[in-house]
Amino acid sequence: MTTSPEMIVFTAETISMMRHFMRGVSLDAESLALDVIHQVGPGGDFLTANHTLKHFREQWQPALFSRQRMDDWVAAGRQRLGERLRERTVSIIEGHKPESLPDHVREEVARVLGGGPSEE
Repeated sequence: MTTSPEMIVFTAETISMMRHFMRGVSLDAESLALDVIHQVGPGGDFLTANHTLKHFREQWQPALFSRQRMDDWVAAGRQRLGERLRERTVSIIEGHKPESLPDHVREEVARVLGGGPSEE
């Protein structure tokens, strides 16, 4: 029986991606932005359009998977997915601050385990 913390982090990234993609694509007027397309016109600049500013963060962005071009990836040190997984996993473990259980929950756990006051 073994487990891999890196695999848990990898799986969380994959689930995040699948949840985003399974939501599908909206085809309403706001999403299609035909008015913006007509306003900007052929050869225009969509990056400065308010609609782009409003919606660009809706794109799923990976935390682990690299979207760099090959030459940029090489220039940045060729960090492989396994290395990014290790760094992210260590960061999560080192930075985790668990919340304390509320008193009533701790008392109930103690009662169930036989170490707390009994209900009589």
